[in-house]
Amino acid sequence: MKLHRVLLSGVFMSLYLAPALADEIRSELDLAEVTVNPRGAQLMRTGDVDLPAGTHEVVLDTLPQGILPASVQVDGVSSGDVEIGTVDVSRIALDPEQQASGKRRSLQDELEALARDRARQERVRIDAEFRRATLERLTSGHGAAPFAGGERPAMSPEQIGNLLLLTSRELSDISSIVLEAQRAIEQIGKREQVVRHQLELLATIPNARTRVAVQVSASAPARLTLSVKYTVADAGWRPVYDARLKLPADGKPAALNLVQRALVFQRSGEAWDGVALKLSTASVTGRTSSPVLEPVPIAPRPESMQAEQDALENLSDARGSRMLKSKTTAGLAAPSTVRQRQVETVNAGFHAVYSIAGRTSVPNSGALKSVRIGSRMIEPVIRVDTAPHVDPVGYLTGVFKVAGETPLLAGEVSLFRDGVFAGKSRMRQIAPGEEVELGFGRDDLVRVIRREVENTAGSSGIITEQSTLRRRYVTSLENLHTFPVQVHMTDRMPYSTHEEIIVDLLRETTKPSWTEPDNRRGIVVWDVALEPGAKSNITFGYSVVHPSQMKLTIPR
Repeated sequence: MKLHRVLLSGVFMSLYLAPALADEIRSELDLAEVTVNPRGAQLMRTGDVDLPAGTHEVVLDTLPQGILPASVQVDGVSSGDVEIGTVDVSRIALDPEQQASGKRRSLQDELEALARDRARQERVRIDAEFRRATLERLTSGHGAAPFAGGERPAMSPEQIGNLLLLTSRELSDISSIVLEAQRAIEQIGKREQVVRHQLELLATIPNARTRVAVQVSASAPARLTLSVKYTVADAGWRPVYDARLKLPADGKPAALNLVQRALVFQRSGEAWDGVALKLSTASVTGRTSSPVLEPVPIAPRPESMQAEQDALENLSDARGSRMLKSKTTAGLAAPSTVRQRQVETVNAGFHAVYSIAGRTSVPNSGALKSVRIGSRMIEPVIRVDTAPHVDPVGYLTGVFKVAGETPLLAGEVSLFRDGVFAGKSRMRQIAPGEEVELGFGRDDLVRVIRREVENTAGSSGIITEQSTLRRRYVTSLENLHTFPVQVHMTDRMPYSTHEEIIVDLLRETTKPSWTEPDNRRGIVVWDVALEPGAKSNITFGYSVVHPSQMKLTIPR
C-alpha cells in the first residue's frame, strides 16, 4: 500500500466557533508523547480516522483549555489522496457545577456515611469502656473486703478464683472490642481525608475546553493517521541531583556517582497517563529577543525646581530635610521610560532532550513526579578546604569536571559521603568541561589548629611619628587519613584604602599559592599536599603602618 504524506494547505487559528462543514467526524486521539521544557510542555496526540470520500471536518473537542492556540500543529499520513485544509481552534464554555454535581453528590454521600460509621464505632468504644470501668469497680469491692461479718469470708477461694477468671476473660474481650473500634475509627479518618481531597479537586474543574477542527478532503475513502501537537504553559521540570562520594580505600581511588533526576509537574487540565516522556533543556517561554533600549536625555533642572530644592536643603532639621528632599525629588523628577520587569528564564546554552525509558504517568494536580534521567561515574580530586581565621575545621570537597556535550542545569544536590547523608547544597549551571566543586561536610580526619604568636603595636620616627601593628599566626595542618589529601587554606588581612596606610605581608609568612584570587583584596591562599600522617605548619602575618595621629580600627 502506498502511503501519502498529508499536505497542510493552510492553518487558520480562531477563538470563535467556525461554521460546521458538510460532514463532521468526531475523533478521540491518544496522548502519545509529551516533551516537557523547564517551563511549558509540548504534547502530541495521534490516532487513526476513517475518511469517506469528500470534504469533512475532523473535530477534537475534549482538549484542555490551557492550550496556546498559536502552537497547534497538524500533520498526518494516509493510504490515499488526502489533503488538510484549515485548522480552527476555539474555546467551548462548560458548566463546572453541572459537570461535578454527580461526583460531588456521591462524595458528599460517602462523607455522611463515614460520619455515621464513625459515630457507631465511637458508641461501641464508649460502651466497652463503660463495661470495663463497671467490672473493675465490682471486682475491686470484693478484693477490698474479703470478710462480710469479720469472721467468715464473703466468698470462698474457689469463688474468688472463678471471679478472677471470668473478669480476665471479660477484660480481654473488652480490650479487643476497644482496639477494633479504634482501628476502624483510624481507617474512617484516612478515608475521610481522601474524600475531602477529592472534593477540593472538584473545585478546580475547568470552565472551558479547547476545540480543534481540522478540514480534510479525500478523493476516495481512506484511513488517515492524524497527529496533533500543541503547547501548554502550566507544566515544567527542574533538575535535582544525588552526589554519592566514596572516599579512597583499599588502593582504589575516590569515586563520585552523580545521579541526575527531574521533578516534573503539570496542571494542564488533563492527566498524562502512560505517555512517552521527554525532558528538554530548551527554554521556550519568556523573551524571544534582546530588549531594545530607549534613549535617555539629560538636561539642566528647571529654575523653579532648583529654587525649591535649594529651599529644602536649607531646612534646619536635617532628618526632616532628608525626608522632604526624597519625597520632593521623587515627585518632581523628570519623566522617564518605564522599565519592564523581565521574566527570569533558564538559558541552557545547549539543547538536549532526555527520553525517559518506559511509560510515565504525571497527575494533573501539580504534584511533583520524580523521574530518573541517568547517572555518571566520576573520579574526583579530594580536597579539604579550611578557613581557620573563622572556623578551624577542614571541609571535605570533591572537585571534578563535567564530561559530555550537554550542560548540567542548576539544581539542588543531595550529598552522601560513604553512604551517609551529609546535607544539601545547590549547584549552578555547569557547561561541559567546566570544573565543579561540591562540599561534603566537615572532615575531622584533617586536623586544623591556628595559634596567634605575635600581636604587637609600637611607634617610631622623630619628625613624623609612625605607628606599626604586627600580627602573626601559625596554623598546623595534619592529615589523619589513610590516603593523601590536598589542603586548600584561606586566610585574610586588612587592605588599605588610604595612601598613608601601608599593609604588607611579614617576611616570616609562608609563601602563598595565591593572593587576591578573583580580585578579592586581602585574601591569601595556600595549597598544601599532605601524605597520610603528614603535618605542615603555615606561618601568616602582616604589618600595618600609619601616621600616629591617624586613629584606626584595625579588624582581625
